[in-house]
Amino acid sequence: MSRLRRSAARIGVCLIAGTAAVALMPGTALAHAELDRTTPAANAVLPDAPKVVDLHFSESVEVAFGSIQVLDTSGHRADLGDPFHPGGRGSVVDVRLRPGMHDGTYLVSWRVVSDDSHPVAGEYFFSVGAPGAAPSASVTGGSTAVGLLLGVARFAGFAGLALLLGTSVFLLLCWPAGWRDRRAHRLLAGGWGLSLGATVTALLLQGPYGAGRGLSSLVHGSVLQSTLTTRFGHAHVLRLWLLLAFAGVVVAQVQRASVRDRRKVASTRVGSLAAVAIGVALLATVAFAGHADDGTDRALALPIDVLHLTAMSAWLGGLATIAYCLLLRPDVPGELRTVMPRFSSLAADAVLVLMATGAFAAWRDLGSWGAITGTRQGLLLLLKLSVLGALLLAAAASRRWLRSRRGDGAEGDGWQDVRSLRVSIGAEAALATVLLAVTAVLVAAPPGKTEYHRPSTNNAHQGVVTTSR
Repeated sequence: MSRLRRSAARIGVCLIAGTAAVALMPGTALAHAELDRTTPAANAVLPDAPKVVDLHFSESVEVAFGSIQVLDTSGHRADLGDPFHPGGRGSVVDVRLRPGMHDGTYLVSWRVVSDDSHPVAGEYFFSVGAPGAAPSASVTGGSTAVGLLLGVARFAGFAGLALLLGTSVFLLLCWPAGWRDRRAHRLLAGGWGLSLGATVTALLLQGPYGAGRGLSSLVHGSVLQSTLTTRFGHAHVLRLWLLLAFAGVVVAQVQRASVRDRRKVASTRVGSLAAVAIGVALLATVAFAGHADDGTDRALALPIDVLHLTAMSAWLGGLATIAYCLLLRPDVPGELRTVMPRFSSLAADAVLVLMATGAFAAWRDLGSWGAITGTRQGLLLLLKLSVLGALLLAAAASRRWLRSRRGDGAEGDGWQDVRSLRVSIGAEAALATVLLAVTAVLVAAPPGKTEYHRPSTNNAHQGVVTTSR
């Protein structure tokens, strides 16, 4: 059996094992907040005015920049003060009401931030005494510009972290001498700058995004202060500190590598391992701020999500390193003969891990086969799989080029003719960029399990309009 067939068989086994493992797991909590029940209930007619509006969600929610408004028939506010968690933190949110409320119909409009950092909004009505004229609906979808810019920052963050970790892994396992290469230095610096800019931008935009405000709220210090108190804020502040640590490790590593002394080999390897370890920690901040840290099985989902991101970064970052540091040079460096077989094995293992962990994450978020075609997340997942399939075809062309030259010696002419390899690696890099862009949109979509299984008999949802972004 050829190596390609053996790899295909291994991928198939991993896919079957990953899917079976998740399919046999018990049901998990939803990874995107839903309104479970309310007090007063939707469309309820109460004999006396309540003192508090009480909202129960399916998971913990943030109210740092969320809001609950209660409007009377005239559109005047009937709520008193800011919303709060009666227990300090959790899935229950309350807001006090003004005394002396008149008879009539009231609109409860709410907007909170789900524990996976995405806002969820909705509204419903209740009446006191007897139903009256309904207040105007007020659910807002937020600023399109803020959402778009945050999506760009999310994509830039993925790309930057993939460059940081992927280049570090490549230099550790495939090309240790590359620590002395100026192109590799520029690649690491570019990934670091991209990650830093994306992290700061996301921190500034998350508050307006969660509160449904426009770009003008960026100048309000209270909005950023609210962001810093959330799980999203904690993860991004930690990422900033880790980026500083990564910069220090890489600078020291480059200085050690510039000294051509065999006694420095051990310390150079330690520096490489430190860079990779910090890179993995950076990816952990992505998992901590997203869907992986929601649900009852988060102890399993978090490390699997980090493993998925690590495999993605090792593969895609390695591609970028080969393309920029080796193949774009006028003269093909002799290291290509040693580096390419090493990276080929690394990429094959990364693909196996990517497939198995991706199957777990997909089934955990979707929960049923119908959600694949019946939800936005499912359709985005199909698009991602299509791009991944094209990426694997381009990778197969690179592997064919490598197999055709394995018999050549160090001076073999085949290693100098890299035109077809440049095309296939270039195609891989371009498709990898598209894959990251689709992923940036995918992680912002509500989990298919939440969208596909909407409760239809729960009284809390009768007459409720809900939107999520």
